[in-house]
Amino acid sequence: MAGGDGSSWTRALMASSGVALGHDNGPRHASAEWVEASTQETPLRRLQELASCREIAVREVVARRPDCPMGLLATLAHDARSEVRAGVAGNPRITQAVAEHLVADKDPRVLKALSRNHAIPVGLVQRLASHKKDDVRRVALRQLQERMELGSAAASSTRGGDLPFELRDRVSPAAPWGTSQALRGIESWADVPHGLGRGAPTGA
Repeated sequence: MAGGDGSSWTRALMASSGVALGHDNGPRHASAEWVEASTQETPLRRLQELASCREIAVREVVARRPDCPMGLLATLAHDARSEVRAGVAGNPRITQAVAEHLVADKDPRVLKALSRNHAIPVGLVQRLASHKKDDVRRVALRQLQERMELGSAAASSTRGGDLPFELRDRVSPAAPWGTSQALRGIESWADVPHGLGRGAPTGA
């Protein structure tokens, strides 16, 4: 059973990294280091070593691990390669400080990954929604609209009890800044004229 769970965890990590799988559900042409980095049982000390591996894909998969230590995420957020920084940007364990660092990144892939991460404060998504690059702005605006819809559903649900299971990870109640803060941010964004330009939601 444990082996099956570990295998499923690794396959999910591969899918999030965009790695092509072979018929045996293993990565095609993956190095031994990549396999180590994507294996759930790899010890922390070894992950720390792999985070400085010369192979970009290895650093990227460490950055995407949902159990990646926060210290490693902070280090990898300064990686020279955008693939690695994008992995950090999309990680659900990202801290607010790391997210605030990455919101100033120059690479659209990093910024779009950050926008799609429901663990980051809505205020940072608002900043990205007024970005000068069209593709970054479109993704951020889409995410703000989604958060508004989820926030409305969550606010209605919490009046009657706990959040529905399917909404829990989307509004990120585990985020260190809290669900209530995120919902307040969503509501304030909806109420304030923000002049975001083309593609801005018109409201319902």
